[in-house]
Amino acid sequence: MDLTYRVFRYPTGLHRGAVNEVFQQAFLTWESVTNLHFQQINELADINIAFVDKNNSLYYQFEPYVYAYAYLPPTGSIFFNQNWNWTIREPSGE
Repeated sequence: MDLTYRVFRYPTGLHRGAVNEVFQQAFLTWESVTNLHFQQINELADINIAFVDKNNSLYYQFEPYVYAYAYLPPTGSIFFNQNWNWTIREPSGE
């Protein structure tokens, strides 16, 4: 099964390319153990990923201990809590 994904809001403090690489590796991991194939696109996708502020009234109001939440299809959105200090590869930074 072919699925598309996009990141439409990136975390502050991290390079878009690095974030895209992390998601690409995560989806490749899923591909290696399922019959799914993922492709990143820049328009509305099957899976839409965003990093949002906990006080953003357009989205879910994050509780302090919540890192992320997701909606099942057909919405297919994943929202990460922007108020956490997200890093790549290192506990204290990119």
